[in-house]
Order: sequence, then C-alpha cells, then structure tokens
Amino acid sequence: MKKFLAIILIILMMAGLLMPVSAFEDTTGTPYEDAVKLLYDLGIVDGKSNTSYAPEDSLTRAEMVTYALRILGMDGLGVGRQVFDDVTEEHWAYANITSAYDLGLVVGVDEKTFQPDAPVTFAQAVKILVNILGYTLQAEAAGGYPSGYLSMARHTDLLKGVPRSEDINRGTMALLAANALDIHPSTLASYGDNDARVTILENETILSYYLGVDTYKGRITANSTDTVASGARIDAGEIALGDMVFSVGNTDAESFIGQKVIIRAKEENGILEILNITADGGSILEVSGDSILDSTTSSSLVIENESGKKDVYSIANNAVLVYNGVYKTWTAADLLSDSSMYTFVMDRGGEISVIFQNQYVNHVVKSASEELKKVYFKDGSSLSLSENDWGKMRFTKSDGSSASVSELAEWDVLSVAQNGASVLKAVVSSTRVEGTVSETSNKGVTIDEITYKIATNLSESADVKPEVGQKAIYSLDAYGKIAAVNTDTVSDNYGILVAGEKKGLESTVRMKLFTLEGKMQVFMLADKVKLNGVPMNAADVLNNTAISPAGTMLRQLVTYETNTEGKIFEIYTSIDGTAMDWEARQSVFSKDFYISEAQKASAGRYIGYNSSALASRYQIADKTRIFTIPQSKNADDKEYVVLTKRDIVHNQEFGNVTLYDIDKNNIISVLVQEKEYVKTVSPTSENFAVVDCVMEMLDTEGNVSPGLLVVLPSGKEKTLAIAEETNVEISAKCITDTSVDPYGNKGTMPISALEQGDIVQYETDYLGRVTAIAVRLRAKYRYEIEKAIYNGEDRAPDPNYNYYGTQYLYGTMNRTVEDGLIVYAPNKRGGTPYERLFSTIKGKTLLYEGKKGTIKAIDYTDYVKDEKIALVRINTDTLIVVAYR
Repeated sequence: MKKFLAIILIILMMAGLLMPVSAFEDTTGTPYEDAVKLLYDLGIVDGKSNTSYAPEDSLTRAEMVTYALRILGMDGLGVGRQVFDDVTEEHWAYANITSAYDLGLVVGVDEKTFQPDAPVTFAQAVKILVNILGYTLQAEAAGGYPSGYLSMARHTDLLKGVPRSEDINRGTMALLAANALDIHPSTLASYGDNDARVTILENETILSYYLGVDTYKGRITANSTDTVASGARIDAGEIALGDMVFSVGNTDAESFIGQKVIIRAKEENGILEILNITADGGSILEVSGDSILDSTTSSSLVIENESGKKDVYSIANNAVLVYNGVYKTWTAADLLSDSSMYTFVMDRGGEISVIFQNQYVNHVVKSASEELKKVYFKDGSSLSLSENDWGKMRFTKSDGSSASVSELAEWDVLSVAQNGASVLKAVVSSTRVEGTVSETSNKGVTIDEITYKIATNLSESADVKPEVGQKAIYSLDAYGKIAAVNTDTVSDNYGILVAGEKKGLESTVRMKLFTLEGKMQVFMLADKVKLNGVPMNAADVLNNTAISPAGTMLRQLVTYETNTEGKIFEIYTSIDGTAMDWEARQSVFSKDFYISEAQKASAGRYIGYNSSALASRYQIADKTRIFTIPQSKNADDKEYVVLTKRDIVHNQEFGNVTLYDIDKNNIISVLVQEKEYVKTVSPTSENFAVVDCVMEMLDTEGNVSPGLLVVLPSGKEKTLAIAEETNVEISAKCITDTSVDPYGNKGTMPISALEQGDIVQYETDYLGRVTAIAVRLRAKYRYEIEKAIYNGEDRAPDPNYNYYGTQYLYGTMNRTVEDGLIVYAPNKRGGTPYERLFSTIKGKTLLYEGKKGTIKAIDYTDYVKDEKIALVRINTDTLIVVAYR
C-alpha cells in the first residue's frame, strides 16, 4: 500500500492564527489548563518550575494564603510579626500569613499553631474564598463553617465545574480561584448591634474591584496584517475588538484574529494592555484549496477528508472573507482556489463565521540580504521589502516559529502573500525530500512510498519537473507540495580511502577514509561486503586488485554505504570514464579527467578556477566537492581538506587534478587535487582588519612572539598574537614596480614585512592566535593609486585585473544597479574605458577609507556618481572598495 501524504496541514501561522499555549506543560489538555493560564497571566499563581505547575500536588495552607492575598492585590504588602509559634520569619510566607490573619481571612488550627505546610481541605479553601468575596455574613447566617460557606459558594457559582474532594490539590484550587474572579463582590453597607446589611456590587467583579482588571468579550476584527471588517489594519502589537484597540502585551492575542474571545486587560496610562486572552468557544479548520470540492456553496463548505469521504460544514449568512489580510465581498467561487490555503473560524455550534483565504505564491530562494531587505529567487526575480512591510509582515517558518532573512538558504521555498504591492505574510519552508521518483500520476509524485502533490509554481514553470527514475532533492513548500527539483546534488557517499588493515584472529578489517564531512574516520567492514558489486568476505577486500593493484593499497576516491551498525557493507572504486559519453556515465562511478602539474607545465595548459570553470570546459557548481589531499601518503591528517565552490578564490590554480562523475552539463561532482599543504586563509573567513603596526608580545603560554595591532571593521583596535611559523600570503601581484612592492608576486613574506595600512584577512586557532594571514590590499599599492589621482592622471599605473587569488579593478563609479556596482574601468591597453559590473548581492561589501585607516561594512548603494574607487574581489562573496573621498 502506498502512503498518501495528507495536504491538510495545520500551519496556523499562515493565516495568522494560533491555538492558545498552556502556561505549563503538565496542564496541557487537562481540565485545569485555562484556569491555570489565567491565574498565571494575572500573577496569582506560580509554577513549581518553568515548565511544571504540578496540578495534582496538595495545596498547602501557606500557598492558599498567598494566592488569596494576590487576588486581593495585597501580596507582600504586609509586615510580618510572630502570630504563630510555627511561622517564624524564616518561612517564605511569614508576612502573608500575618496579613491574612489580621484581615480575618484565616485562623490557626489553635491559638499558637498555623501549620503552614499542612494540606488545605476543600472546605477551608472555600471558606477563604467566600471571605474574599465578602459573603462572610451570609455564610454565617446560612449555618457557618462548613455548611454555610459551601452553601454560599454554590449560590455564587464559586463551585461551578469544580470537583469535590476532602483535600484540595493545586489544580482544583485554580478552578475555584478562576471562578471567584468573575463573581460580584459583596460589601458591608451598615452594621449595628442588631443590624447588618450588605450590598452586592453588580457593576464590579472581584477581578475589577481588587486588581483593576476588566473583562471584555467579542470578536477580534483586526491585527497588523488582517482585518475582518472594512478599514485599515492597525499597528503591530495591537488588536481591535470592535471599536476598542488593545495592546497585546506579552500575549499571543494577534493570533486570535477573527475569533470570539474573552480578554482580561488593565488600563495603564490610557492604554488597555491585555494580560490574558482565551477563545470564547468555537474551533478552527485549516484546509488547502485543492481539498475543497466543487459542490461547495456560499452557505455550505464541502471538503474531501484524508479517508476520501466528504465533510460538510455550514457557513453563516453574514460570514466574512479575508483575502490576503484584507476584507472583501465574496462568492462561492472564492473558496475554490487550488493555490490558496483556507482557515475557517467556527463559532459555538460549529457554524463558519470568518474565512481567511491566503493565496501564496511560491518562490525558490537563491540568496538573501538582510541589510538590503531583499530576497533573490532562482527564476531571476526578487522581493524587496519596504521598512513598513518589514516591520508588519509575518515572516515565519512552516512550523509557526519566527524566521529572519539571514536564515534563508538556497533552495528554501518562500510562500508570499501580497495585496497589491504590499507584502503581508511570508512563510519559509526548509523541508527537503531526497530520493528517487518511483511513480507519477494525477495524484502526484511518489518518492519512497509517499505521494506528494506538485505546487502550482513548478507545474506552470519551465523548471525541471519530477519524472520516474529521477534521483534528486525535492524542496517542499509550506503546503507539503513539491516546489523545486534540485538535481545538482551529490547523491553518493564519497570518501578518500587513506589506509586499511586486517587485524585479529577473526580477520577484522578496518578502513580509514577521509569523508565528505571533512573528517578522518575509521570504519569497520561488515563480514560480507560487496566490492564493485561482487560479494566477498571482508578479509579479501584489501587484497583485491581494485584496492591494492600492485600489492600495495592505493589511496583513491571511493563510494561506500554503511549499515545501521556503521559498518561498510558496499564499496565502489571508479572506472575509466574518459572515453564514455555523458549518458553512459550516468549509471557508474567514473574517473573522467586527470592532469598533473607536470603535464600542465609541459603542455602549457592552465587549470584554475575562473568564473566557475575549470580548464574553460568543466564547471564547478554549488554541488561540487573538492578534496584537497597531500602529495605525500604519510602526511598528517590535518593536511586533508574538503572545500566547496565558496572556498575557492578567483583564478586559483590546482595541483594534480582528477575529476569524477561529470554530468551531461559538464558539472563536476567531485574534484580531487594533490598539493603541498600550506595553511592558508579561507576566502570566506569573516576576519578582516587594517594593520596598524607589527609588535612583540607575550603569547598565551608566556613566550615572546610577534603580534599585530590592527583596526577591525567595527572601528575597535585589537592585538593579535601570531602562532609559530605563520607567514603572510601574497595572493596577488599588486603593481609591477618591485621597488615599491618587493613581494609583488604570489608567495609569502614574513610578518615583519607588513606595513601600516595593509588590509589583511586572517584565520585563528582555538587559542585565538593567528595561524594564517593573507594580504588583500597592500598599502603601497593603494598609495600609488592615490598618487596617480592626486597628480591628475586618468588612471592608476597598471590596474592588474586578474592575478592569482584576488581580482583588482580601478575605475570611476558610474551607478548602482540591482545586482551591484557599474564601474567605468580604464583600458589596460589604452583607449576608451569600459563598463564593468561588480556583483554585491550575495555577501559583504567593505569600504576602506584611507584617511581614517579603517574599514567597515556598508550598503553597496552608498556611493557617489563619478567617485574614484578601487575594487578588490576576494571571492564570490566579499568585495573591498577603496573610495578616494
């Protein structure tokens, strides 16, 4: 039987709705839940911990006294004095017990004893609450303690819905106290020797009379993103109940939009702040539009449930519909949009009174910039959010939790609801399904026995569609539908086989692999193993010619599978794919290209990273994994590194290179390069600074070592300790004049050669010591540019656009565009300058201000037309701009 993934998802934040959350985990779903939450929100009760209320625990006499005083707003107001021998000032409720005794709310078990930690009986708790309500005279007249007090409690509805027992637990006390809050208090009007009269305050409740908290009932008609009636939405952090506007305070009141509620609020400085909110009956139904059947009318909703049967719900005559946050007139046709998510609010009796239709448009994320308040999508479009939109819209994850733009990742699906140009809500789904399509039908696409529907954005686009036999990663939208297909994935478990051994009498075989996760890991082999599809004993694997072709184990890239015990049970070595076409290579693990450093030199061939291309033919994509391994087989484990496209600087050269599993688009799955290990700075390092001076300092172990005083992008100075044997990498030729820069060629230089004004990028170890430094812009090169400008020259000498490791460009700022900066760059060969686009959307842009000697992160639009600038491209994500202001 195929499992069918239900499309009816409870994603309440998509409609701005949430069910109430219990104050404590152990009251959720219990009869005490609402009462405990109300009392907790009002500050009347405490939990035993942050997550536990302990409703079944006995209620002590000291706890009951404290809760009674909190209902009266008198907790902690009294001064303790010794009334009972067993209540000393060391007891936590010392002052409260004194206050309650002086008010006549409690008495001791005898003249000298109170027993503060003894359990309260049901009758005792009722008596204290009746006294608080002001019905003491009536209770005494009805028979006194306990019968008269119990009679008065029934008369005032204090016992409504409360179970009876001899002793009372904390949960039952909450039910009693919650009932007491809504009862009208009774006060003594006159009193004489033979005359006692009381007055019931019909316009007050215990809650309003003592705590100043009023109760309001009605339907929430507006929050910051939705309005159930015609009219403008209100500010974030507010809700409207009819004509009244409330501050939501610390509650989730905005999520009750469209529902009938009971609100407890207190007025402070003319503002009504909500302390507690609960639904006043009713329920919520969430369905996707493709579950609503055509037989639906404006008075009757018909949906297909998970079992394939029909469910019918009544719609009120005056029901309102809110489309993407805005009230609108509607017909039954509005309920039949397959691309919409519907939330139906049902009042008591089950009749639908409010309908939220949220029509989301799916976009597959490419990248995002929180600084620019902009999200870029795979189809080339983008979403710009104004300050107003940014503050008001609900940007959430599909589980209802809040999200930020910085959390967006490539291949996430952003479902956006807009009304005109205004973005109201956006839900991000990071859910991925990896597997092979086994079946397609009108019901959807089946992957690993689960069937998924296709999202409208994918079905109507020219993007890759799911097809039988396709192995990929599928991005799901917030409805659980497939919205994107990512075939650029590394589906095999690649690893570098480094060593192997057979030990023990049972011939246990172990293999040491360097994995895709960048870890050196030792695996046991299962007793029975498949090597290149051939079953064999584990003991025979190391002697096989595929593993040890000349009697010695070959260090090579392999693919492998492990069982639930973590043992390898299947392992493949590559086959020669150099003579195979792309179609023949799709079903095998193939070695498709190899060239050594010697071949490069003798053949004059260049292999390097340049605009994602290798040897101008093969493509390095986001999916490509790059194993950098040492040329020596006996090298240290730390010399093995896994890189991605982001880690490669512009025009980086490789050592001995082998390419594996190149697909039909010439995209490389795995690249293995052998090269000498040199500790270098990762191009994606966040550590940038401007050198102030080189110094000597004591390191963390008390030894004298070189150090650097630098200025960080934040403007703060910092002293950096330098680890032993740290050299400075020169990642680009700065200018041709070696008298100006003797370290102009790629290579390294000593720490002492760093000069004030050099812009560097660095890596540190776990002790905070610098282990690698790269100069990204030498001060002497910058001075030469400035000198040329100050002398009125049209261009700086030899701008050197594309040298190893870093890309330089000098020119004149022309304009900003959506993707970055347009610069008029001088022609190296003379002649007319040409336009050059420097993209800035993916990563950070740093501005270097020479006169101040500082760098700082900036918005790429912060430039002036015709300004002279120099640009230094560190990698695909980082750009340093030198502005000559």
